[in-house]
Order: sequence, then C-alpha cells, then structure tokens
Amino acid sequence: PRVDKGVAWGLLARIYLNAQVYTGTPRWADAKDAATKVIGFGYGLAANYRELFMGDNGENADTRKELIYAVAYDKDKTQSHGGTSFLVNAALSGDDSDAKTLTGSDGWGGIRTTFEYAQKFRVSNPDYLTGDFDCNDKRALFYIKGREETMKDLYTFIQGWSCIKYSKHNSDGTINGGNFNSADYPMMRLAEMYLIYAEATLRAAGGTSGTDATALAYLNDLRTRAFKTPETPLGSYDLNYIIEERARELMWEGHRRTDLIRYGLYTSGDYLWTWKGGTIQGIALNNRYNLCPYPVDEIRMNTNLTPTAGYTY
Repeated sequence: PRVDKGVAWGLLARIYLNAQVYTGTPRWADAKDAATKVIGFGYGLAANYRELFMGDNGENADTRKELIYAVAYDKDKTQSHGGTSFLVNAALSGDDSDAKTLTGSDGWGGIRTTFEYAQKFRVSNPDYLTGDFDCNDKRALFYIKGREETMKDLYTFIQGWSCIKYSKHNSDGTINGGNFNSADYPMMRLAEMYLIYAEATLRAAGGTSGTDATALAYLNDLRTRAFKTPETPLGSYDLNYIIEERARELMWEGHRRTDLIRYGLYTSGDYLWTWKGGTIQGIALNNRYNLCPYPVDEIRMNTNLTPTAGYTY
C-alpha cells in the first residue's frame, strides 16, 4: 500500500483527464502521456477479474500486478466496519440464505444498485425467484434472488439489485471468517489507465470515433477478460463507449460521480436514473452539485478560501 511512481503518474492522469471541468483548460494530451508512463512501468492485467476484489488480492501474485495502489485491509490487523468490510457485508442481508456461500457476507443489508445500472452489462431474463439472469459479461456481479426489480422504496432492502463484487473468499477457495474483510480496496489499477489512455487519445484528437491502434488494443484486452464467450473485437470506439465501459469495469470503485461530471451528465436532465434528485423517476439537479462545498467552519477559519459558488454560507 505504498505510493510509488506509478501511483504519482496515475494521479496526474486522473487530474489531467478532469482538468477542463475544474480549470476550464483541457489537458487531454497530458492525461494520455501520464497514463502512458504508468502503463510503461510494467503492470499487467490480472487473468481473473473477480480475484481483484477477493480477500487475498493483496497477496495473490496475479492480482498484485494490476493493483497500482490499494488501501490495505486485514481482518485481524486493520479491522474496520468501513472499507471492503462494509462493501461486502452491506450488499447482502441476513435474509439472504446463500450470502455466506457467495461472498462470505454476514448480511448487514443496506446498499444496492439500480436495474438501469445492471442493464449496462446487457443482462437479460432476470428471474427474481431463482436469482438467475443471462449475461455474457463476467463483471456483472449481481445478486437478485428474492429481489424486486425497481427500488420503489429506498428503505426496503429487497428492492433493487445487490452488487457482490467484493468478497471475503480467497482465490484458493478458503474464506476469511468474521465481520471484517481482508480484501484491499483497489484505489487505482491498470485497467483504469487503459481507459484513461483511450478517452484522452480520442478527446485530444477532437474526434467522435477513435481508431488508435494502441487504444483499441487496450479496450479489447479488457473485453477479452470480461466476456464468458468471445465477442467481435472493437474496430473503433466513441466517448459513449468509454463512459459505459468505465461503468462496467470500474463499478463500485469510486469513479462514477467524477465520470458523470466530466461528461456533463451528473446534474443534467438528459441522463436520469431512479431516485436521482430524490424522486423515483429522477430529475435534473442544480449544477452546484458538481462541486462539494467547503464546510462552513473552514470558510470561517480560513479567510483565504472563497466560498463555493452556488452555496449559501
């Protein structure tokens, strides 16, 4: 869990990718160059996607080569009810009889995702009685047995889809018992750098369709790992493909809000989801929510800070 040059350049790649939003000046070429440096340090894609989020991901040699930076957790030495312990336990409830079998969850209940998000993986034929659904994407790590498709009530846990991406299981089939999880949180990994490279390359060229051979190779590497049965390789890509692929590849890794802001979709009425803006059908938001405001106490104590635009102090 130490910061090295790969982490430093990876952070720069992220900052440059979002520079236009927060400074008004695009830095696409810089984002591409920074991602290129990270990729050149010798990281590699893990063969098994799911093992990236298992209890021994910090010890597994195959997953370690993809994890550029991870927040270390250990069920005995760095116990926390947050982090990956929360992500695995809160995704299932005590009523889910097979929670232990699937992820080792103790079933706290509380967090789900929407059916709209699951559809990004091209899921079909969901059977809420058996928990089965059809999908060629191995990253569609969802649990739906006993669920209802739509979250009509945010406080009814059986409504919505549960994301079971994180697990207490180890890659050898053993399981870490107890409330706490030993899975390290993947703060930055190589797959993200591939996606940054592809997006920055397309944006820097000012194009609507990308055919850069290196970018396509990176995107197709992710597709090859993701699909249960091979699909036709990409011959070109656009920005819509990138944000949808980021939603799939980086689900529950803390990127979605930033991505939607960069694409102008976070507050827009052109992109709605269930309960956006506090209503079941979803509504547009005030653009001020693209920024998190400085806390009032910070503004009062530090006269050098300018109050965040759009907020009343």
